[in-house]
Amino acid sequence: MCWRNRTGPSSSCRGTTAIKASLKDPRRRQELGVDAKAQKFVAEMDAKLTAAEKQTATIKERKRILFVLSTQASKILASGSDTAGDGIIKRSKRSRASPATSR
Repeated sequence: MCWRNRTGPSSSCRGTTAIKASLKDPRRRQELGVDAKAQKFVAEMDAKLTAAEKQTATIKERKRILFVLSTQASKILASGSDTAGDGIIKRSKRSRASPATSR
């Protein structure tokens, strides 16, 4: 983690900035193999998501989802419709979940 003080960034932060700057240079990214590693990661994740879609393709009835925000003092605080939690669920359409309903 990079902490800043009144005089500017710490020495560890300066090192992080130098790494970020070097990754903007296409030749340096090629030397480090960053682009190839990213493409490999994307291909692996795509294969995993495709396999998950195949496994869930035969499910006819979808389970409902409850997005739990916290459980303090034996009380459950859950997210309702048109909230950040509902947005996360809607964005995960690959799971083909039923939409949340609020009461």
